[in-house]
Amino acid sequence: MAGFLNKLKSFFDNRQPSTLVREFISGDLKYKVINNDTVMVSGYVNPVMVTASIPRQVEYDGVTFRVVSIGNEAFNGCSRLEEITIPSTVTIIGQLAFSECTSLKSIDLPDCVNSIGSEAFVYCRSLEHVKLSANLTMLGVASFQNCRSLEEISIPDSVTSIGRFTFYGCANLKTVNIGQSVKSIGKSAFCGCGVLRNVIIPDSVTKIETQAFQNCTSLTTVLIGRGMKFIEDETFSGCTALEKVFISRITPPSATSKVFDTIDAKRTVLYVPQEGVGEYRHTAPWSDFGNLQEFDPKGI
Repeated sequence: MAGFLNKLKSFFDNRQPSTLVREFISGDLKYKVINNDTVMVSGYVNPVMVTASIPRQVEYDGVTFRVVSIGNEAFNGCSRLEEITIPSTVTIIGQLAFSECTSLKSIDLPDCVNSIGSEAFVYCRSLEHVKLSANLTMLGVASFQNCRSLEEISIPDSVTSIGRFTFYGCANLKTVNIGQSVKSIGKSAFCGCGVLRNVIIPDSVTKIETQAFQNCTSLTTVLIGRGMKFIEDETFSGCTALEKVFISRITPPSATSKVFDTIDAKRTVLYVPQEGVGEYRHTAPWSDFGNLQEFDPKGI
């Protein structure tokens, strides 16, 4: 019996916390153990905190853990939170991680963050400033939907697609810089961005999904790169202020008759490369434009 008790004592004296506990609290934050030396932020315990600083590492029961992710719904509904500091050890922002943090004003993501989950910042209505990670590869569905105070966003070259509803309803978004590696823009990605005036779609983009820029009622100028192949229904419907559409591609992109639904095509000027003028004049919906002019894509 004594031998058994000594072995049991030795086990508890030398155990790792992860063998006994999967979650713990440190300060204002909850953590969930991923493995013997890493954890994710899984929640918060102070519902009225105004600022939060996530540490690079946290110690629990004699073991030091690196903080590598912010879990699903970790700060969901933390309505008083105005400022959050995220360390360079974090690589993943989970789904709904900061959803309905209605007082959050600014977010700077360190360059190690490579993934933002679906609806991660949805309804952060006070969010004015967002700096995305230079190594970000994934922008989840509706990740910044209805961030009504956001005025500018730069999507880094590391991102290859803009997901569905990503910036839907960002009513004060004035400036969008789309990275040079983006290949597709998802359904309703910028729908309802009512003060957005100009959009440059880089040569890397080959497809724009339905309603991507629908009801961008202040949009006056669109430049579509030479890589564009498919533009789906109602992409620019409701863009009633649209004055100029530049397309750098010589061959007309495939598009349905409703791409520019509700647009006055007789008033809006379509600019295309000299070599493609004839084909645009005889290909719908581009042939609907009453004013078609030549331009040199190299000059832009």
